[in-house]
Amino acid sequence: MKKRTLSLLWITIAFNSLNAQYSPFITNPDPTKQWTFQSSMSDEFNSTTIDWTNKWYYNSQLPTIKAWKWNNNANVKIVNNAAEIKMSHNTNNIPVDGTYFNSGILKSKKTFTTGYVEARIKGAVINIPGPDNGRGVCPSFWLYSDFYRDALEGQTVYSEIDVVELQQFDYYNNVQDDIYDMDHNLHLVLKINGQDVWFRPKQNAATQKNHSTATFNPTQGYHIYGCEVNTAEIIWYVDGKEVARKPNTYWYRPMNVTVSLGLRVPFVEFVNNVFEPINPKTNTRANNQLPAIPTTMSVDYVRVWTKKTGTSKMTTEKETTNTSSVQNFNMYPNPAKDFVTIDLAPFEGETKITLENSLGTILLTKTTTASENTLPTSSLSSGIYFVKIENTNGVYTKKLIVK
Repeated sequence: MKKRTLSLLWITIAFNSLNAQYSPFITNPDPTKQWTFQSSMSDEFNSTTIDWTNKWYYNSQLPTIKAWKWNNNANVKIVNNAAEIKMSHNTNNIPVDGTYFNSGILKSKKTFTTGYVEARIKGAVINIPGPDNGRGVCPSFWLYSDFYRDALEGQTVYSEIDVVELQQFDYYNNVQDDIYDMDHNLHLVLKINGQDVWFRPKQNAATQKNHSTATFNPTQGYHIYGCEVNTAEIIWYVDGKEVARKPNTYWYRPMNVTVSLGLRVPFVEFVNNVFEPINPKTNTRANNQLPAIPTTMSVDYVRVWTKKTGTSKMTTEKETTNTSSVQNFNMYPNPAKDFVTIDLAPFEGETKITLENSLGTILLTKTTTASENTLPTSSLSSGIYFVKIENTNGVYTKKLIVK
């Protein structure tokens, strides 16, 4: 069994009375980084059916795509202890809202902000001899947020981290990708002059675009794609080896963990920042690739970790906690300039937030039940401050640096 072989060779597993606890598959792990496995956001796909009740959205809350439709009933199932996601061509090429294909998607019901995620994935076979052999779909493992319509000027409205996009056959800097090229990109929407402004990888390559080349054909076997997201950096891994990293300047929105199979050229065209559908029966290139559809990608597992608190000082923080199992809160960006967001998602009930300077002078207090709270910092002088939260779970304090 692939599960047994993988665990013996690659992953250290510690058992408790209820669940297996996994460790991230990283070839040279940082011993100062310690992780807590999140079983509620992870899935081994060892059941007979997808857990649409507790873990994954079935037919609601799915991303809006113009070039194809989502149909999880027809396109997602368990096959040989893996989630199989299929791309299908509409029967008789009958369009639905102008689209000609439908596919599947696994989008987590819970959200992820910082920590580590990984998935073991096998790509989709498109075996059509000719210049487009291998292209037409894109197996993707990604994190994406909702659109935060109450964002203030300069804040993040939407954040997306592509852990990996396979088989895109993208064209960049006059070089055409092939089956071995992998993309690990960042997408972003900021509030600027009161408007939502998109920042795409190709236009902001230094801060958002990553590319790596595999030594394997991703359609021929399983490989592990991982990503660490912390308050300072985003780090990408393939089969346990680091392949890219970028500063984490804006990617702080709570994001859903997502695996999906999308369309690419020649079945779509990218126009004005959107994938547009193409009728495959009237487009020569698309019609040539059509015999390869349906095709499937397979997901052996999805695993999610958050940073273990109370065991190492990985961040600049002082903290006082009780024996509660609730984890410490997230705070970003840090260093901050105009604002800082306090993420209280692990907590329940009423919470008091206090901002103090380095002398202990209280500058601001706020009582809230919201899971996400934004504090203005533009009026503060550069220096060190402390954010304290008080809840029935305990008292937690973190150091905040204002630039």
